[in-house]
Amino acid sequence: MENEKFDIATFEANQKNNTYQFEKADGTVVRQMKYSTTGIFIENSAGIEVQSPLPLIPYWLEKQYYPNGNIKHKGHRMTQGSLPIGMWEYYDEQGNKTVVDEGAKYGKFSYNDVLLFLDKEKLIDLSTGKGLDNLRITYDIKRYEWHVIVHPGGTYQCRFNAETGDVLEYQQLKYEE
Repeated sequence: MENEKFDIATFEANQKNNTYQFEKADGTVVRQMKYSTTGIFIENSAGIEVQSPLPLIPYWLEKQYYPNGNIKHKGHRMTQGSLPIGMWEYYDEQGNKTVVDEGAKYGKFSYNDVLLFLDKEKLIDLSTGKGLDNLRITYDIKRYEWHVIVHPGGTYQCRFNAETGDVLEYQQLKYEE
């Protein structure tokens, strides 16, 4: 099976300032860029991934290519915080593939678990996607903690232990006027 390859000719014909953006027939918006210093191409596309039991998880698909157009890596990143999630494919310049579960490095309490907690607390709604655009999730690798800020009509701050799932902090922030 032949590995994925970047269409350099189409990119060069349509790019402006080393960027080319277009929409696929299914509505997915794709943005391609070329780093002028390294010659590496990168492609991002945004969409909604259907994944049971979580019906709506916003993500963007990142693909990076070597200057010759051969695929370098591809995988999904969470829109909130740009964290790599799930299985990623990495390729060397000869096209040999290595698959890595990037989500495994975040501990036993995964980003899906964070989303399920927020849904249960009605801070977001995974069945409709409501609140996902007002959500920021980051990961503190030194403390093995998930940090969440969500604005469902107020501002809530949450912290979770990524190994145990313990809620370390859960509060509505009050701002003085």
